[in-house]
Amino acid sequence: MHNSDPFLVDLMSRVQNVLPPDLREEIAAMLAANRARQTAALAPAGPGPFPAATLRQDGFLRLGRLLDAAAATRLREHLLAGKVYAAHVPVYSDGVARSVDETRHHSDYGSYKLQDILAAPGVLELALRDDVVTLASAYLGALPYIYSVHAWWTYPGGPEPARTHRIHRDQDDFRFLSLFVYLTDVNGAEDGPTVYYAGSHRKDLLAAATVNHPDPVIRAEADRIGRIELFFPPRGANATRYTEPLRKLLAPHEAVLTGPAGTGFIADTFGLHRGSPPAKCDRLALWIRFGLYRNWAYINDKTAPAVLPATVLDRLTPAQRMMLELVAVPEG
Repeated sequence: MHNSDPFLVDLMSRVQNVLPPDLREEIAAMLAANRARQTAALAPAGPGPFPAATLRQDGFLRLGRLLDAAAATRLREHLLAGKVYAAHVPVYSDGVARSVDETRHHSDYGSYKLQDILAAPGVLELALRDDVVTLASAYLGALPYIYSVHAWWTYPGGPEPARTHRIHRDQDDFRFLSLFVYLTDVNGAEDGPTVYYAGSHRKDLLAAATVNHPDPVIRAEADRIGRIELFFPPRGANATRYTEPLRKLLAPHEAVLTGPAGTGFIADTFGLHRGSPPAKCDRLALWIRFGLYRNWAYINDKTAPAVLPATVLDRLTPAQRMMLELVAVPEG
């Protein structure tokens, strides 16, 4: 059965977020093995330059500057001239396309439609970088689908932190990765960095840092949340209601991800993480998400493939075209 088979997709998306973490990971391994069989002839060869073992251990990895200053500026200026929608993802907005500046009066966010992002300079090349694809394949266990390509502005001055600025888990897929690239400078806390809690993507590591910690003071703090199952869906939902206790408990494991425009990092965002509201300047960021099937998030966000010129897709390799089949189709 193919990982995009409609029956499999419907079945998996219905059960994905009601399973405890152990069973979730068991099914992830099955999906990865099935996808690996389907794509065996196209899988990247060799380990690649980025350390997959570190990503497996910590749940995130700093990748350095993936776009140089000129490329980041070119992409930012292109997007700045375009229209955005007043929500973190356009499907949750009022559906009105506005300028970046006007949208700040309607939302904490201004987000772009997939069609506009994939047409932006350098985005497709960034999504298909051999080193990133090799890393994602090693982590996921198979050549991934790219199921989301997204860019959004975060505006300063909101009356209270947005939902994504609370500690939470994403629940996109049974196993998935998010590549983030800053398109404005994020050099410190006032610029709106993403914060990731190392090891929180894995039940064994999170238990060792909390409910099974050797320090009784830390165990007692963890017990105020509850058994380790309450740190994960479905019993703990996506964890936003535990933001303050988790910030205190997991402070030693907090990684604040900063860097100039063009800086990238990749994360298993099933792990606990949060955004930070910028204090003064608008922040622009891009994500590219890699997964194992036509997943719950793809369906929930009502994603539909962007239409790209056939000449663009024709110059890609068979592996690249297979990776893009959820987000791009040829015109005509």
